[in-house]
Amino acid sequence: RVCEGIWMNGKIVYEGELVNGVPHGRGKWIYSNGCVYEGEWKHGERNGQGTFKHVDGSSYEGEYEDDERNGKGISKRPDGSVMYDGEWKDGKPNGVGTYYYKNGNVYTGEWR
Repeated sequence: RVCEGIWMNGKIVYEGELVNGVPHGRGKWIYSNGCVYEGEWKHGERNGQGTFKHVDGSSYEGEYEDDERNGKGISKRPDGSVMYDGEWKDGKPNGVGTYYYKNGNVYTGEWR
């Protein structure tokens, strides 16, 4: 059964599509610490395209699989500048990517 609505569990708020009572499809999850994930869900886990915004203003926009950053994505600092643009695996840079250091240096290459 697919439905759309607001799901509140204590300090967690989810607004979006639900299947069998869990996030599935598109939705927005507001965590108790103020962080927000907005994007695609599959069986209660972040899967597909999404954006995660931290309370400090830093963010990640890109692909998720199995509730982790997996695939292509961009991580930004609180000031909005790009920190890393590339491939991710299990929540960490892995594969081809570019890291932009605060001092202006740039590294493009393979991450493991």
